[in-house]
This record gives sequence, C-alpha cells and structure tokens, in this order.
Amino acid sequence: MLDIIPYAALMVALAVMAVAIIVLAWPGRTTQPVPARTEPVEVEIGTAPKGWIDRDEPTPRR
Repeated sequence: MLDIIPYAALMVALAVMAVAIIVLAWPGRTTQPVPARTEPVEVEIGTAPKGWIDRDEPTPRR
C-alpha cells in the first residue's frame, strides 16, 4: 500500500495541473476589442519601396 502513495500523489498533482491549465486557457470573457484602423494603408502589403535594394548594405563574402 505504501508504494502506491507516491504514484497516486503524482497522478493527483498532474490532474490538478491539467485542470488548472484548462481553466486558464479556456476562452472566456475577453478585454475590449481593439478598434479597427480607420486611416488607409499607403503601402501595398507585400511590396517594397523603389530603391530598397540600393540602400541595403552589401553582405561581406567569406
């Protein structure tokens, strides 16, 4: 009987930690939503400004 106690305590501790993680991770009440940006984006996403490669410093060759 005494050799089961440490394993039972370990299983109880793991179960308590699992329940605590589930409760903390559950999507409950959220904070105020972030308002959407109202100003238009000037740069198209995925494009770089002209001349960006000329301004870049060359990488040293080894």
